[in-house]
Amino acid sequence: MRSKVTIILITIIFLIFMISCSSGEINLTEEANGKTINCAKGQDITITLESNPTTGFDWYISENSKIGNLELINKNYKAETTDKVGVGGEQIFTFKATGKGTANLIIEYKREWEEGKSPEETFEVNIKVN
Repeated sequence: MRSKVTIILITIIFLIFMISCSSGEINLTEEANGKTINCAKGQDITITLESNPTTGFDWYISENSKIGNLELINKNYKAETTDKVGVGGEQIFTFKATGKGTANLIIEYKREWEEGKSPEETFEVNIKVN
């Protein structure tokens, strides 16, 4: 009887661990550029990219992105902590995986008013939601 209770407790602990791992946040940086990332429906995906809006550049989600199963929850800028003027920081995008399928997310670093000009940088990632 005692061994059955032990097995049940171990199974419950294992299941709780697996659920908490699958619902955790996925954090991506420039290193994920060009890769495919797997996640579960309901997971948050945070993408952090170096940025310096004092130059007029900003990160924008490309019109060529296919992100029907991702919801943009937040986009914010975090400046580097310093007394210097014009120093960059990080642009942070947070998405929620809302449905199964593969999203192709393209984020471009550009000046919004420079139409027809290629972006300075491009970040592209495929996100497979299981």
